[in-house]
Amino acid sequence: IFKNFKKPTHIALTGCSAGGTVLPVAYDLINSHYNTFGVRAVQINTVSDSPVYLTPQWFLDKSIDNWNPWPIMKRIGFNYNKWKSSTDYPTKVWDHVLRRGSNRDRWGIVTHTQDETSQAYYEWMSGAYADDDDGGGRNLEGDDAVSSQWWYELSTSIATIEKKHHNVKDWYIEEDGHCSFGLYYPLQTDGFASWAGNIFVENKILGHTAPSVPLFLTAMIAAALLALGIFFSTSKKREIELDGGDLLKNKDQTP
Repeated sequence: IFKNFKKPTHIALTGCSAGGTVLPVAYDLINSHYNTFGVRAVQINTVSDSPVYLTPQWFLDKSIDNWNPWPIMKRIGFNYNKWKSSTDYPTKVWDHVLRRGSNRDRWGIVTHTQDETSQAYYEWMSGAYADDDDGGGRNLEGDDAVSSQWWYELSTSIATIEKKHHNVKDWYIEEDGHCSFGLYYPLQTDGFASWAGNIFVENKILGHTAPSVPLFLTAMIAAALLALGIFFSTSKKREIELDGGDLLKNKDQTP
């Protein structure tokens, strides 16, 4: 991105599933690169589709260090050691990134209210299938128990983020499903296109305008000039016709 886009003014980020999970980190890295020294040169708007970001306690105790997350967490200034054992870990990451970013950048979180893919990861990360020698985890008996616990923790996390940051909005799809590429499933629901349009709308940034604004103004100016040209051309034609009529009239009256 940095090599190919030297001076962008507007960036739109989306991600599906694991790709949606890492968007806060991607946003922070991009924001820190382009918007330096307190100068906001780039607007970055983001929609995360079906992020799989819950971190059950068993995963935090037994597995998170295996993923070696601290180097990237250090790059975004997040205190990994402080929060790595807290089930609020993902919510803290979101909060940290949003506080470092601009409240004029807009965020959207999209999820189904039932998501077997996310629930399966949640169950595994809870240690439900771990060996007894590995400590085991929560024994979530039955699909309904997994679904209820997953939804409670996810919706609570999203609500916490939205309450603290008013530039974050949610879009819930009231059915079972996961994401696909290009925001495919939410685009099948009524009203989503308008909701996403409000997230991705381009605002004026430090003397720059959205690409559509100069084009619109140019079109308006061209239309105004064309209208003026037609008006003056019509007026001149009418004057010539009137003058011609007067000359003929005067000619007839000449003895």
